[in-house]
Amino acid sequence: MALSAPRGARFGQRSDRVWLDEVQCTGAEAALTECRARPWGEHGCNPGDDAGVVCSDQGQLRLRLMSGPSPCSGRVEVLINTTWGAVCDAGWGLPEAGVVCKQLGCGTALSAPGVAQFGHGAGDVWLEGVSCLGQESLISECQLSRLGPGLCGRGSEASVVCAGQAGSGLLWSLLLGLGALVVLFCGALLCWRMCRNRAAGNPLGHVQLEELRAPGTPSRSQGAANPKPSEEPDSEMTWLVREDLVL
Repeated sequence: MALSAPRGARFGQRSDRVWLDEVQCTGAEAALTECRARPWGEHGCNPGDDAGVVCSDQGQLRLRLMSGPSPCSGRVEVLINTTWGAVCDAGWGLPEAGVVCKQLGCGTALSAPGVAQFGHGAGDVWLEGVSCLGQESLISECQLSRLGPGLCGRGSEASVVCAGQAGSGLLWSLLLGLGALVVLFCGALLCWRMCRNRAAGNPLGHVQLEELRAPGTPSRSQGAANPKPSEEPDSEMTWLVREDLVL
C-alpha cells in the first residue's frame, strides 16, 4: 500500500535520464506501464522533479494513543513497518483527529491538541502533513505529504481526545446478556409455579390482593358483607406474589 507520493527529488536527484512523464493512473492498474503517460523517454522535466513513493507492507497504518488519561485520548503514534513514531501537529485539526478516533473505535473527536500536550514519544516524528476531510475511516485514506524519521521538531507531537472509550461496547453487551438471562430465569420460574398450581386444582392461583391505604387512614369495618381475609395463604401462588412485593 502506498503511504505517500513525495515530489521534488525527496530521495535525491536522478543520475540518468527521465523515462516517464505526466503519468496518470486510476489506481486499478496492475503495472505502471498500464497508466496513461507521454511516450517512453519523452519528457519536459527539470532537475529536481523526480518522483518518489513510500510504501507499507501492512495494508494500513496502525495507530495507538500514548500517555493519555484513558485508552481514547493521548499522543498519536503510527507504526511504520516495525517502528512507532509520532505525528507532526502542523495542520492537525478536528477532521484528522476524528479519523483517528473512528479508526480506533473511540467515537467522535472532542479536541485535537498539539505541542506535545501528552508528552514526547521515545521515537522520532514519522508523519507530517496529514490532511483529512473527516469522512475517511482510516488515517491511510487521508493525504499524507511526508513520511519518515526526523520530521518537525521535538514538542510538535499531535494528540487527540475522543468521546468514546475503547472496549466499553463489549462490557455493555455482557451486561445486557446477563440481564436477559435473569429475565428468562424469572419467567421460567413463574411459569413453573403457575403450572404446578393448575395441576393441584387451583387454575387461577387464588391470588389475594390486599387493599392499599394511605398512612393514617382508618381501616374499614369488617362486617358480614366484608369478611376478614384468611390468615393463611390460599395457595403457594399467593406466597410468590407477596415475596415479589417484598423484594
